[in-house]
This record gives sequence, C-alpha cells and structure tokens, in this order.
Amino acid sequence: MPLFQNNRSLKDWLLDNRLRMILAGFLTVAVPLVGLTMYVHGQVISELKKDILEENQTFFSLAASFLEEKIYTDIANGKIFAERPLLIDAIKKSDVTAIHMHLRSFIDNSNTIERAVITTAQAILLADYPHAPLVAGRDFSHRDWYHGISRDWLPYVSDFYLREAEPKRYLFSIAIPVKDAAGLTAGILVLQPKPDYLKDLLSSIRIGKSFLYAVDKKGNLIYHPNLFLDRVIDFSNVPAVEKVKRGMSGVERGRDPFSNEEMLSAYRPMKWGWGVVMQRPAREVFQRAGEIVFGLFLLAGAFLVIGGTVAYKGMTLMFSIQRLSLELRKKEALEREAKEKLKTELEEHRRTGDKLAQTLTELERSNNELEQFAYIASHDLQEPLRKIGSFTQLLEKRYGGQMGEDADRYIHYVVDGAARMQTLINEMLAYSRLGKGKVTFAPADCNNIIERVLSDMDKIIEESGAVVTHDALPTITANDLQLGQVLQNLISNAIKFRRDEPPRIHISARREGHDWLFAVSDNGMGIEPAFFDRIFLMFQRLHTREEYPGTGIGLAACKKIIEGHGGGTWVESDFGKGSTFYFRLPERRGEEET
Repeated sequence: MPLFQNNRSLKDWLLDNRLRMILAGFLTVAVPLVGLTMYVHGQVISELKKDILEENQTFFSLAASFLEEKIYTDIANGKIFAERPLLIDAIKKSDVTAIHMHLRSFIDNSNTIERAVITTAQAILLADYPHAPLVAGRDFSHRDWYHGISRDWLPYVSDFYLREAEPKRYLFSIAIPVKDAAGLTAGILVLQPKPDYLKDLLSSIRIGKSFLYAVDKKGNLIYHPNLFLDRVIDFSNVPAVEKVKRGMSGVERGRDPFSNEEMLSAYRPMKWGWGVVMQRPAREVFQRAGEIVFGLFLLAGAFLVIGGTVAYKGMTLMFSIQRLSLELRKKEALEREAKEKLKTELEEHRRTGDKLAQTLTELERSNNELEQFAYIASHDLQEPLRKIGSFTQLLEKRYGGQMGEDADRYIHYVVDGAARMQTLINEMLAYSRLGKGKVTFAPADCNNIIERVLSDMDKIIEESGAVVTHDALPTITANDLQLGQVLQNLISNAIKFRRDEPPRIHISARREGHDWLFAVSDNGMGIEPAFFDRIFLMFQRLHTREEYPGTGIGLAACKKIIEGHGGGTWVESDFGKGSTFYFRLPERRGEEET
C-alpha cells in the first residue's frame, strides 16, 4: 500500500495477527447477526403486509358499496317519481305550473336532492325547483347528462360540471327518463344532489388517517375531503385513477399528488364509470411492521457498534496523524485548483456578460428601427394613395358609362382597392403607435368602460339584434382607452362572426391570485383549435373579404395591448357553438407609467 511505504513499523503493525483476529472476530459477530436479522425481517413483514392489505381492501369495498347503494336509492326514488301519471300528463301539455308543483313535492320530501329539473326529450328546460329564472327555457343538449341518457334512455350519472343556475357550483347530476304508457320518452328528470351528498357518506368511513375520494369517468375529482372543489381538478394522471378508468381494482403504494407523502391506495371502479380511491399513509399502515423492524435493527446495530468500537478504536489513534497530514496536503491542492477554476469561470462570465449586453443593445436598436420604418412607411403611403383614390373617383364620375362595361368594372376595382388600402394603412399606423410613447395607467372602472363601448356600438348592436350582458366588473389600474379598444374589438368580432341566431355576448371577470381574469363569451360560429394561435397574428384571416370584411389586425392589436399591460390573452372555443376570449391583467397599486 503506497500510504505506508515510508513508515515500516506501521506497515508491520498492519500485518500483525492481532489485527486479523480483531477483524475476524468482528466479522464472526456481524455476518450471522445481519443474516438472521434480514431473514426474520422478511418473514414477519411478509405476513403483516398480507393481513394489513386484506383488512384495508375489505373496508374499502364496503365503503364503495355504500356509495353505490346511496346513488342507486336516489335513482330508484327518481324513477318512481318519473312514473307519476299526472306528472307525465303535465309534461306532455307543457304545464309548467303543474310540473313545478310536482318538483316541489319531490324536493320537500328528499333528504339528499337539492334541486330538480324537468326538460323535454331534447333537453329544453320546462320547469325547475327551486326556480332559477336565468336558465328558464335554456337548451341543455350540450351537457354530459343529456349525451349519456339519450344513448339508450336509461338512468345516467353525469361527470362533474359547473351548474349555470344560482348558486353556481360544481356538481354531478342524475338523469332519469320520463316515459309514457307507450314507452315513449316524454321528458327528462335531472336531479342535482345537495353539496354534502358525498361528504356525509365518505367522510364518516375511515380507518385511522385514511380518507376516500371519488372521480368521474374522465378522472376529474367529484369529492375530496381535503380540497374545495371550486373548479374541475384533473386527477387522471394519478396512477390509481388511471387504473380505475381502465376498469381495474386493487391496492398499490404511491405518492399523494399534493403532500408527496407515501400512501397506500385502494381503488375500485363503479358501475356508471366513476371510481373510488381510498388513501392511507403507508407509515400508519405499516406501523406495526416498522416497530418490529426497528427493534431488530436496533439489536443488530448495538452488536455492530460494540464490535466496531473494539475494532476501530485503536486504529483511529494510529492513523490520525498520517491521515491529518494527507488531508491537509489534499486540501491545499484542492484549494489551489478551486481558485484557478473560479478565476477562469469569472473571466468567462465577464466575457459572456459583455457579449450579451452588446447583443441586447443591438436587438433594441434593430427593433426601434423596424418600428420607425413601419410607422414612416405607412404614413408616407397615405398621400399617393389618396391621389390614386381621388383621381380614380374623378375618372369614374366624369367618364363612367362612356368607356364600356369592362372599363367601369376596372375603375370600380381601383376605387375599392384604394379604399381597402387606406383602411389597412390606418390600422397599421394605429397598431404601430401601440408600441410608441408612454402609456398612462390609472384606476379605471371597467363598468364605465363597457358602458362607453356599448354606447359607441349602439347602432351595430341594434342592427344585428345582439344582446350584450356583463357581470359587475372591477376597478383596476390600467389604460382605460386601450382597455376599451380591446373590449370593442372582441364584441365587434362576436357580432361579425355570428350564426343565424341573434348574437349573445357576456363579459365577466374574476380574481385569480394577484391577477384579474376577464372573459368575453359568445354563441357565434366558433373557431377550430388548429387556428387558436393563428388568429392573434397580423393579417391572418380565416374567411375571405367577400364573406366578412376586415383587415385581420384587430386581435393582433388586442394581444399587443394586453401584453403591454403585463398580461396575456387566449381563446377557448367549441366549433359551431361559440367562443370565449380570455385576457389576464395583473393587479397594480396606484398610478404608474410604462
């Protein structure tokens, strides 16, 4: 060994029989002890785990059965209610008063159902109790419960969704067909459970620190004791939920997606596509096994400590001086190497920083030149364009009808093209000005802004038959003129790209953390997902000018304004049914300029 080449006595000592005896004695104690400990540990843990897993699986199956029985009981009660002859007759006659009386009777005698609705077989609302005027006569054919029940006209339990009637909350529904004596579907009974429907049952069923949660067939949470479900929470990527969606049941170990604590998860699918999962801390489940393992390893550790102390106490003193000397030399070498490396890295960082600063300066200069060029080019194009339009109009006025039909048509093309070019240049100038100069931010009442925009658009709204509504909107720190331009562009697009029915547009806003999230929803023709990003680019159109006039700059301007406020914008759309444009604005304190 090189370490002892210059120390002969130390080398002889290492080769002495006493050292071999110490090492042999230590190994004689340690090897059998470790082997015995591992064997006993394996046998005991195997039996304990088997008993614990069977206990948890049995308890979990009982809880899932209780939940299924509760829902089936409400389905049975709903079917009995749906068979009332007087109710069926009232539905056929569209007697809203009579239907309302039946629904009230059902709700007053139910301990689990909060709200009941009767619709036609086409999902058009006839009556509801408690009555919600906001949804009266509403078409609910887009709901999951209608898609599910209309497949075979059998009772159906829906996915988790946001109820439109007040008070709005996320829930599931039980849909039951109402059939007449001939077996024909006269309507649909939709039952909406009370908020504590699942909590009352699942929260009372637990072992130790375990808890149960339920998911719908998409993997979205329906109930979780530790979460407030004010939105759709996707649990489809949780391993236990993935298996439930495939119709599998069993028990496995994994991590809780929120606390990252190791959990024992039992899972089981339910008959209507739902799944129930029970989670219990693995530490609690295997506590007894852990205590036994701890005792075994504590005993083995005690023997190992005793043997290690006897074997190494003398060696520690012998090697201490030599080790200290070697460590000091190694430390000095490492410090020198570290200093050289740090010096090299600092020099490299300095050069990189200088290069980055130079690149940023060049990029800023290039962007400023491009913006100035676009502004000047657009501005200088207007004068020759006005001359072309004026002289062409004069030519059309003086010689129209004298040079032949083809000449008249060509003159019309020039006049029309010049007008479109003038509009395009004006919008390009407006767009380029968005990035120039200072923009003042001050407290702005969004209710006043939207009222001003609606007043400016009064004529186009009246001509289109559009209905524009809005919630109570906040007061935020922003540029009110630019924010009004954003809202006007979005409302104008919603009116322009409408279907045959009158446009319905709604503006809302809600706080999310330190931001305000605005939404402009419509019932227009919608947008295919492939074009979600494209529509925010300049001059990108999804239709010809003959179909819908415009320049293709409006949404690009909206995007630039929102980004200038430090926010972002995007769209969600169901093609053929409508779109919702979102934009997020950060909350600002006081006044500031950018």
